[in-house]
Amino acid sequence: MNFWSCLATISVMTATVAGAQPSPVRINYASFISINFPGSTFTASAAINDAGDITGSYSTSEAGYGFLRTADGKFVSFGPPQGGITPTAIDSDGTVAGLYTNPQYATYAFVRSPDGTFSTHVISSDCCVHGIQAVGISAGMLTSAFFTNFGQNTSGFLWIPKQGEHTVFNATEASNTIPVAINASGVIAGDYTFQNYYPGYAFIRMSDGTFTEFGACSGYEDTTVTAINGPGTVVGGCSSQYPYASGFVRLPAGVITNVTAGWPVAINNAGVIVGYTTISSEAYLGFIQSAEGAVTYFNVPGGGTGAGEGTRPTGINNDGTITGYYIDSSFNGHGFLLSLVKP
Repeated sequence: MNFWSCLATISVMTATVAGAQPSPVRINYASFISINFPGSTFTASAAINDAGDITGSYSTSEAGYGFLRTADGKFVSFGPPQGGITPTAIDSDGTVAGLYTNPQYATYAFVRSPDGTFSTHVISSDCCVHGIQAVGISAGMLTSAFFTNFGQNTSGFLWIPKQGEHTVFNATEASNTIPVAINASGVIAGDYTFQNYYPGYAFIRMSDGTFTEFGACSGYEDTTVTAINGPGTVVGGCSSQYPYASGFVRLPAGVITNVTAGWPVAINNAGVIVGYTTISSEAYLGFIQSAEGAVTYFNVPGGGTGAGEGTRPTGINNDGTITGYYIDSSFNGHGFLLSLVKP
């Protein structure tokens, strides 16, 4: 096996005051696995499903590829012979979705089925130039954005590959609609803008096609959605300028709470949020926020502490298992799988 696991403790940091530098503590974790695709120079995990299957990207000295790591530790490499591929999501059955860029630098949504079948989705002749940000998939339904008006605007789409159906949609009076995530009920969350790309607002599109649109954080101009869970809770971030200033969590009933721990990237059905922040050295720390709001910061074993190094979670499943990637002190990238001790 080309990964290792251990029962040990992980160096973490817990915030006591919003905006303060975290102070170090230690907690137990059940297992930690460093994920390195064989022969790769850089590996980054992007998403995890409830079975424990992980998808992500890896690079060699020659090119970049997608990978699937099954729960039993087996690796599968995939990607077209030419162009680039960026997996961003994985469904419960192991179907992987993401972005494919062809040799002419046009970008499309792709789906890789569990049997290895690889397909891309083209809506129109002026569709899908580079710049699409994310693809989400759940229960066989895929959502993303494509360029319209010959690259001047974007619209969202819902694609159901097994049925060969797609639906194009836009937020109310929006010039640009960019879906980010979808849950198993077909509820989609994402961002939209008007004539300019800034500031951004958030939307939720229900399975019947109705929209709820909102700006998440009082006092900030720009809203960015990152994830939605099964019950319909949405997380993301807000800012007045880059980088982010505050995260947010929006409950299905519409109540919005700031997440001061950092940038939320994923949320499971229990309401546990993972994300990342930076410290004074400009290193990254991952964080876990419980459904009750308690925050724990962490840097996985091997994560560097210099600028641009450290830990960035990318996903959490409903069992509470976390995936992501970390940059070591030599600036090499590794995926990780982290299982916490159950309370």
